[in-house]
Amino acid sequence: MAVLLDNDVVLKLAQLDLLADGCKLLTSKYGQLYVLDTLVYQLRGKSSLRRYGAAALERVQQCLSQGTFLMFEELITDPRLIHLQNNFENLDEGEMRLLQGLLNHQDLLLSGDKRFLKAIAETGFIEDAALNNRFVCLEQVVCFLINELSLEHVNAKASLAFKGECRVDSALRTCIGNGRTHEHVVEGVLQQLRELPATLLSIELHWRLSPS
Repeated sequence: MAVLLDNDVVLKLAQLDLLADGCKLLTSKYGQLYVLDTLVYQLRGKSSLRRYGAAALERVQQCLSQGTFLMFEELITDPRLIHLQNNFENLDEGEMRLLQGLLNHQDLLLSGDKRFLKAIAETGFIEDAALNNRFVCLEQVVCFLINELSLEHVNAKASLAFKGECRVDSALRTCIGNGRTHEHVVEGVLQQLRELPATLLSIELHWRLSPS
């Protein structure tokens, strides 16, 4: 098995200092992890430095240096994806390449970009291509990490990240951080998942928060 990660989910987990732990757990459960080859170039950009902070970029670089990921280098070849990219907004080329990977041979796509997930769901392509329940959003990944590492551990990491100079994904603040309880996580995650079609997201139990 193998899992694709978009740049957003990698960088947002790095901001929380949960990337290394998350990758170990995902590798143990799924096998190989793939990231876009564009991630390397994104780390060098000044906009990424301002958006995510030097510490987060260094954590990603460490994972790359340690061989945590393989580079996903496939290009878009399916004519349906080419049509969608040319005719619909909010369909990032990198994530469309990852969709090509799902069509070809990969198992899951982990994405930190809800705008993309909403946009691709609205096209009807997911049903047409039989890609139902092959996507995992950031909040589901956080639930997985809480199940594996404990809520206290994730809250502590999030609290430090929220105090930093760089803006952390605002949706996460409703779910995790200093003083957040199991109930806060459940309510916050459910609120975020309501924005996405149920047919899109993976229904495997480990992406759901376990009972406290």
